[in-house]
Amino acid sequence: MVVRLLCTIATLVILAFFVGYNLDNKCDVNLLVHTFKDVHIFITIIISFAAGSLFTLPVIFIHKSKKNKKEDESGQKQKKFSFKKNKGLLAKAEVAAEEIKSEDKTISSENSESETGNPV
Repeated sequence: MVVRLLCTIATLVILAFFVGYNLDNKCDVNLLVHTFKDVHIFITIIISFAAGSLFTLPVIFIHKSKKNKKEDESGQKQKKFSFKKNKGLLAKAEVAAEEIKSEDKTISSENSESETGNPV
């Protein structure tokens, strides 16, 4: 909670410095129908950022709905990547360990057969 408050205050301080240093910088904004003259740079940047954020929201929701449809069609929920379930080096090492154990058992059973002369 305190970290969020400190981040908000730091963001506002940075924004205030940005606004303060760009008060003299102005530009014209043309929206095809109307041209706004002498608009401060920081207002243009903030509005552009907000518009970009709004235009990305539908893309995020469309991606989530497609992912949910794939899960429904397959009948299973897709598994997320996990190091424990990764069939990489860890899984190969476990398989190799099992093979070594089985080889040890066969070697020990062969040794017991040769010593006693009777198969086990």
